Amino acid sequence: MSDLKKILVTGATGFIGSAIAERLEEVGYQVTRTTRRQSEVDGESMLYLDLSRPETIIGLIGEYRFDTIVHFGARIGWSGEIEEELFIPNVIATGLLANFAQKTDSQLIFSSIAVVCGVTAEKITQDSPIGPDTPYGKSKWLAEELVNASGARHCILRIGGVFGLNGPDHLGLNRAIAGAINQTAPQLHGRGNARRNYVYLWDVAETVEHIIRNNIEGTHLLAGSEQSSIRSMLKEVCAVFMPGVNPVQHFGDDATEQLIMPSSDLSETRSFRSALEDIRDRAIA
Repeated sequence: MSDLKKILVTGATGFIGSAIAERLEEVGYQVTRTTRRQSEVDGESMLYLDLSRPETIIGLIGEYRFDTIVHFGARIGWSGEIEEELFIPNVIATGLLANFAQKTDSQLIFSSIAVVCGVTAEKITQDSPIGPDTPYGKSKWLAEELVNASGARHCILRIGGVFGLNGPDHLGLNRAIAGAINQTAPQLHGRGNARRNYVYLWDVAETVEHIIRNNIEGTHLLAGSEQSSIRSMLKEVCAVFMPGVNPVQHFGDDATEQLIMPSSDLSETRSFRSALEDIRDRAIA
């Protein structure tokens, strides 16, 4: 591209952040990743930054400038973490990065979660009331408030569940995909009628690139455009990875339906089937 933009990506060694960094490099941006391991620092391509050590963020001011800061780093909070454990890496660190963006007139793209509206919310829209009911959701909401108060040019993405190759197993769909790749049939508990619209990993990466290219600001919901029942998703997983096999069904309580209405300002997402086929091709490669 003619105007080479410098992009800082936090969380770039993680599941989503690494895909974002790769996508941005593919389209021609100069990407600097962050790492908590000082041994991995390598010139301009890797920068030491530990979200649990605020001084490493404060030290950026006056030393670096980026056109865009893509902040997808966080301490994930789906394993019983308490609020105190999430406060510095998720809340304070985000506030400091927002301050860094404001002082350097950088665009800030911050990854929040759709369930700042509550994990029991069945339909989440732009107008849904805020009601975080987990420590992780509360930490993301507090971080959003700091971003909004910072004065930085920003785009907040409230993201639904993200699936892909080697995705985190707190999402049942990722466990099903990992098992099917190894020829283990997915397990279906209950009837599986509850619907979801999870978003594919590489659609998240392409959305971030779309936001940078079009200077999109504000708070937006990011989820898949296709709504599918859990049962139909698991059948599709079998069809792509284990043709002729069906999910193994067990008696059990049905999951609560949860659908997220994605923002029309963001880029289109691919179909669930095409995402699974892309995962299959990447697993084979």
